[in-house]
Amino acid sequence: GWLDLNEELEKFPDTWEFLADLFGAAHVTENYGVMYLAFGFAGLAGPQIAVTLSAGGDYSMAFLAACVISAVAFAMALIVRKKVRTIAA
Repeated sequence: GWLDLNEELEKFPDTWEFLADLFGAAHVTENYGVMYLAFGFAGLAGPQIAVTLSAGGDYSMAFLAACVISAVAFAMALIVRKKVRTIAA
C-alpha cells in the first residue's frame, strides 16, 4: 500500500553498498534513515505542494516547481558522482 515507502527503496538493492562506499560502513543505518525520511517527506508534501501550485486548474506553476526540483536533484547527483569517482580512484 501507500504506507509501504520502503518498497520503493527496496527496488535498488545496491543502496546499502552505495551508502557504505560513500559515507563509511559505520554510518549506513543513519544515512539510510535520512534517505527514508526524505522519501517519506516527498511522498507526503509533494502532492500537497502540487495541489497548492495548481490552484484554478493551471498546472504551469506545478510543472515549473517540478522542473526546478529535478534540476536541483540532478546537480546534487553530479556532486555525489564526483565524490564517488574520487573515492574509487
